[in-house]
Amino acid sequence: MVMKLNMTLPQKGLLLVVVPLIIQLGVLGYLTYLQLEEEQITVKAAHASEVDSAINQLVKNFLDNTTALEWEPNNGKNRADSNNSKNRDDSNNNQIDDTEYQTFKSEISQTLARLKELLKNEPQKKETVEEIERTAISATNILEAHKANSRTSLGDDSPKLQKRKFRACKERLNELLSQQLIPLCSEAKRVVAISPELQAENRNRVRVVLLATVLLDILFAIVVAVYYNRDIVKRLTTIFDNNLRLASGLPLLPPVSGNDEITKLDNVFHKMAAALEQAAQKERLVVENARDLICSLDAKGAFLTVSPASAILLGYSPDELIGGKISNLIHSSDRDATQNNLKLMMDGEQLAPFETRLVRKDGAIVDGLWSASWSPTEESLFCVVHDNTERKRVERLRQEIVQMVSHDLRTPLTSIRGILEMLENDAFGNLNDRGKKMVGLANQSSLRMLSLIRDLLEIEKMEAGMLELNRMRVPINSLIEQSIATVQPIAVERKVNLVGDSNPSEIFVDGDRIIQVLVNLIGNAIKFSPPNSTVKIQVKTDNQSTEFSVIDEGRGIPDSSLSHIFERFKQLQESDSKKEGGSGLGLAICKALVELHGGDISVSSAIGKGSNFSFRIPN
Repeated sequence: MVMKLNMTLPQKGLLLVVVPLIIQLGVLGYLTYLQLEEEQITVKAAHASEVDSAINQLVKNFLDNTTALEWEPNNGKNRADSNNSKNRDDSNNNQIDDTEYQTFKSEISQTLARLKELLKNEPQKKETVEEIERTAISATNILEAHKANSRTSLGDDSPKLQKRKFRACKERLNELLSQQLIPLCSEAKRVVAISPELQAENRNRVRVVLLATVLLDILFAIVVAVYYNRDIVKRLTTIFDNNLRLASGLPLLPPVSGNDEITKLDNVFHKMAAALEQAAQKERLVVENARDLICSLDAKGAFLTVSPASAILLGYSPDELIGGKISNLIHSSDRDATQNNLKLMMDGEQLAPFETRLVRKDGAIVDGLWSASWSPTEESLFCVVHDNTERKRVERLRQEIVQMVSHDLRTPLTSIRGILEMLENDAFGNLNDRGKKMVGLANQSSLRMLSLIRDLLEIEKMEAGMLELNRMRVPINSLIEQSIATVQPIAVERKVNLVGDSNPSEIFVDGDRIIQVLVNLIGNAIKFSPPNSTVKIQVKTDNQSTEFSVIDEGRGIPDSSLSHIFERFKQLQESDSKKEGGSGLGLAICKALVELHGGDISVSSAIGKGSNFSFRIPN
C-alpha cells in the first residue's frame, strides 16, 4: 500500500528531486570522509616511515660512533723523559679522535632535531627524544672536558671522575635507546605495516557505499514508479475515463482522493459535468414541452431525433418518425423547394426561416415555418418547425377583409358620397337649412370612412412589401413648400402660423411619400396647437443623413404614450378621434414610409410645452 502524500503536485515534484539529491549529497559526504581518512592513513604511514628512518639513523650513529670514541685514559702529566716520537704519536691520535667526534656530534644533533620535528605533535614521545638529547649533550660535554684535560695536564682525580660520568651517560643512553627509542621504532614500523590493510579496508568501504547507493537509487526509482502508477497515473486515468463517460452519457466514476491539482481538476470536472447535466435536463424539458417541433436530420434527410411536439403538430409519435425521410411529410407542391433549401443549409449557407406545408397523419395540411442550422462536426441538420397554420389563416382572413373593404365598402361609399354631393348642390331640389346640415354631416362621415379605408389599404400594402418607392433627386425646399401649401388652409382656419426652413440641398427620396409624411406630421401639429401659436418645420443636413423636424407649441404628449404613439389606431385621448377626426393610422403610415427609405422616426415632448416629431433619411 503506497502512502498517499497530502501535497500539491509542485511539492511532490520538489520532493522527488530533493530526496535523491539528499541521498547523493550524503553519499558524496561519506565518500569525501573516506577519502580524507585514506589520506590521513597515507600521511601517518609516511610520518611513521620517517620516524623509523630517523630512529634507525640515531641508533646507528650511537652504535658506530660511541664505539669508535671509547674512553682512553690520560693522566695528563707526560713526563719529561718521554721521547719525542711518542709525543708525536699521541698528537696524531688526538687529531683523529677530534675528527670522528665532530662527525658524531653533528650527525647526532641533526638526527635529534629531525626526530623532535617529526614528533612535535606527540608530547610524550618528544619528551623521550629530548631526554636522549640532554643525555647525549652531557656525554659530549664530559668527553670534551676529558680532551681538554688531557691537553692541560689536570690532576689525577679529574680524568677518573670524568670517565665515570661519561660511562653513566653512556649507560643512560643505551637504556633510553633500548627501552624508549627502539619500541618507538617498532610502533612506527607497525603503522607502516598496517597502512596497506587500512587503505584496502577503506577501498572496500567505498565499493560498499557505491553499491548501496546504486541499490538505493534503484529502490527509489521503483518506489517512484509505483507511486506514479498507483497515485498520479491512476487518477489521471480516472479523469480520462470520466471524459469518455461524459461523452457517452454514462455515470461518472467517484471523485479521486488527494489534495493536489489533479484532485482539484477532478472536482472541477465533476462540477462541470453536473452543470452540463443540469443544462441538458433543462434543455430536455424545453424540448419535451415545446409546442414547436424540434428535430435533427442526417445528410440524407432522415430523422435522427424528434421532440414529442410531433404528436401535436403532425399526429406522429417520435418513434414513428425516427429513421423516416422528411420528404414523406412535405406537401408535394413544396417538396422540391424545401429539399433545395435543406441542401443549401447542409452546404453551409445561412438562410432565413422559410415556409413549407406539411401533411399530418390524418391528411390535414399544416403550414410550418422552418429554421435550421447545419452542424459539420455531428453531420446533422438541427431544425425547429413552428406551427404557422393559425397565423396563415389570420393573414388569409385579413386579406379577405382588405379585399372586402377595398371592393365591397369603398365602391358603395364612393357612390354614397357622390349622391350626397349632388344633394348638397341641390341636384334633386332645394333643401332647407336643416336638410343641408344633415347632408353636410353625412358627407363628412363618408369622407372620414374613405380616408380610413385608403389609409388601411396603404399600410397593408406597405407591410406586405407591395409598395415601391420612386426615388429621385428632389430639392428640400420643394418638399417643405409643397407640404406647407397642402395644409395652409387648415392652418389659416385655426390661426396657426407655419414657418419652414430654407435649404438649397437635394435629397434622394420618393418626393410624394416624404410630402405625405410631412403633411401628416404638420397636420397633427396644427390640430393640437392653440390659436396664434407657431409650427416650425426645420431641416438639418450632414454627410450621412437629412433630418426633418416638426415642432409645435401644443399641449404635449404624456411620457406613458410616447412608446406606442406610432402604433395603429392610437389616439392620445378617446375624444380626439371624435373632436379632431382621423383614423389613428397617420403616424403608423409615417413610420412605415420613413423605414421604407431606410430611416427612423422619433418624438420628444413635454406637457404644456409642445412636441417635436423628427425623422432622419440617409443621404
